[in-house]
Order: sequence, then structure tokens, then C-alpha cells
Amino acid sequence: FVFAFFVGLTFYVGELVGLRKRSNRALFLDELSKWSSSVSGMPLNWQGGDDCSKLEEKGITRLRLRDWCNRKYKTHLNLRTVGDCGSLAVLADIVVFASNEFEKNPRRYRAWHSDFYTNFLDHVPSDAAEHDASTLVYKLPAGVSLPSAA
Repeated sequence: FVFAFFVGLTFYVGELVGLRKRSNRALFLDELSKWSSSVSGMPLNWQGGDDCSKLEEKGITRLRLRDWCNRKYKTHLNLRTVGDCGSLAVLADIVVFASNEFEKNPRRYRAWHSDFYTNFLDHVPSDAAEHDASTLVYKLPAGVSLPSAA
């Protein structure tokens, strides 16, 4: 009985992840339709099964598409990745995976009594940006001596 419960729970969580993935894909395709309509000057509605070559037929190059994806969704896609996409569904999945603008994981229930340690760590602010050299708040280690920018 317990084993069957966990198998059922696994399928339920898989269904939630699939619903989230399909909704994120639809959101991306809707935004792509709006942007490409404004660029081409004609109303366009893209579906996941459409080929990426149809964008080029409407005058939207892969370079412009890549630049829009990087600017809109704060990704760092290269031109080869965008060029290798056969359909818009594949492009949408890549952008959703690479971007932090989409909510990808189902939210878990956080009761204070169930897992106190993990719940505490989820709510403690982190200074991870101080150790990432690509952020503005990056702090050099204490042993590094560079002249100050004063």
C-alpha cells in the first residue's frame, strides 16, 4: 500500500512538472508571436510545431531572434544553439530551461514542523552574488591587493 502511494505521488508530481512546462512553452510562444508581429508588421501566431525557418520567411533572422531571446529572457544563447532548433517548441524548451524568468519547479509545501533545517535555510538570505565575478557586487578575496578606484 505504501509503495503504491509513492508511485502515485511520483506520477502526480510528474504531471505537475509537465503542466508547468507546457504553460511556460505557451507563454514563450505567445511573447514570440507578439514580438514577431510588431517586427514584421503583420499579425503572426506561432505554434510549437512550426519550423524555425518560417520566421526567416517572415523576415526575422536567427540573429535577431537570438538577440531578442537574450534581451527579453536574460539568457546567454549562442547563434549555433538557436540555429540548431528545428521547431519553435525546441527553441521554447531551450529558452525556458536557460532562463530564470520562468517558474519551473512546482512549489513545495513548507510547514515549519516538517523539515525545520531545510526550511530555515530556504529563508536565510544568501550572499552568493558576492562570489560570482559576473555580478556588480562581486567582492575580491581579502588577500588580493588591487589599488582602489578612488
